[in-house]
Amino acid sequence: MSQQTLSSDPFGSSKKAFFQSAGISAVFLALILTIGGEVKTDKFYLLILPFIFIPMAGGIAGLIFRNTMELRDADGLKKVLGWAIGILAYLILMPIALILGLGFLN
Repeated sequence: MSQQTLSSDPFGSSKKAFFQSAGISAVFLALILTIGGEVKTDKFYLLILPFIFIPMAGGIAGLIFRNTMELRDADGLKKVLGWAIGILAYLILMPIALILGLGFLN
């Protein structure tokens, strides 16, 4: 019986990328709500949806960014395409989640 060795990934697993991005986006949301000061204390139950939508979108964008790592490590046009896909994932998913999540607060 031979022992298989797993290739080590210096950037971690997909779960780690998801939860790191979700955590960062949850902190980002908390900062927005704290600085904005428009949260009414009688409707805290409405904060459930923003704290679901926004970290999920951040986590999915983190997964997309992590999975384009091979493209970003390549040369030429593939490198540019990898960076563009990774950054566009954040630039598209996060504003959509902010609009959907914070739209319920009004």
